[in-house]
Amino acid sequence: MSKYLYRLGHWSVRQRKVVLAIWIVVLVGVGILSGTVGGKLNDAFSIPGTESQQAMDLLEERFPQQSGSSARVVFAVEDGRLDEPKALAGIEATLAKLAEADGVVAVTNPIEAKTVSRDLNIAFADVQYSMPASEVTDAQLEELYAAGEPAEAAGVQVEHGGEVKRQEEPGHTSELIGLGVAVIVLLLSFGSVVAMGIPIATALIGVGIGLSGITIVAGFTDVASSAPILATMIGLAVGIDYALFIVTRHRQNLAEGHDVAESAARAAATAGGAVVFAGMTVVIALLGVLVIGIPFLTAMGLGAALTVFISVLIAITLLPAMLGFAGTNIDKWGFGKSKTGSAEEAADS
Repeated sequence: MSKYLYRLGHWSVRQRKVVLAIWIVVLVGVGILSGTVGGKLNDAFSIPGTESQQAMDLLEERFPQQSGSSARVVFAVEDGRLDEPKALAGIEATLAKLAEADGVVAVTNPIEAKTVSRDLNIAFADVQYSMPASEVTDAQLEELYAAGEPAEAAGVQVEHGGEVKRQEEPGHTSELIGLGVAVIVLLLSFGSVVAMGIPIATALIGVGIGLSGITIVAGFTDVASSAPILATMIGLAVGIDYALFIVTRHRQNLAEGHDVAESAARAAATAGGAVVFAGMTVVIALLGVLVIGIPFLTAMGLGAALTVFISVLIAITLLPAMLGFAGTNIDKWGFGKSKTGSAEEAADS
């Protein structure tokens, strides 16, 4: 395999513009495709073939009002009481709209259910849906929130909680923190902005393609909302790690006097071989979730495996091309004494 990786590394350096253009086209193309045929992520949970799933299916069939999900609508007033005519009329109008809303099978009345505080300034009603929260549509959510308008017009504050609610977009704070730590570690390890930037750039390209691919898959099957988070974490980790191996070996080869193309090809043949072996091991391990037979775990494993596979391809093609672009300036914008320089001094001595 080393022989083929060596040839591929040499070709990637010589045809670096073509290689870079191919990966940019892939990144943009997959991104456009995900925007056109990509689907929406969801949190649908099922374990086919198990007794618990059979019980849930039977419950949904026989008693849909108990097997679905619920939203909680809270009414509150700062001054006054909820049983005052104006406030009470607004609440009753809201409850009537909720009862007629699409997908709603039952609405509790706070007065009848005695879900009212002692001072009569806070109360809540439960709105039962016939389907799981993950299957409630955006239109049904809008209808749920719009139903509170009569109560608000009567001076009653309306808040919502429970399972059925607007899903907040997951933040990316943890990924940004991890990326920042990786930048600092690579700067300290390489002592060069260029040497640090190449692994970061290639890892981000791999993650970008992987995430777009997951969105495309979501257009044809259910994909858990946690799949992109897992793919991002693993993709960044292996992408930076694999690039770190090859860039380190490349800098050592340069210090030994090899030209850029030869150095990158040798790095791809040696460290690149370890990257391919390690990457395929991770891919096979992630694909092991197919044996479990749980749909949402399968989608998560496939998404992460796809991102790792792309990271391996980038490491043995795009990374040598980027090293070719960097040329002998791999230690440019460095601080302190570079590792290449230290290796050259050791060789001279």
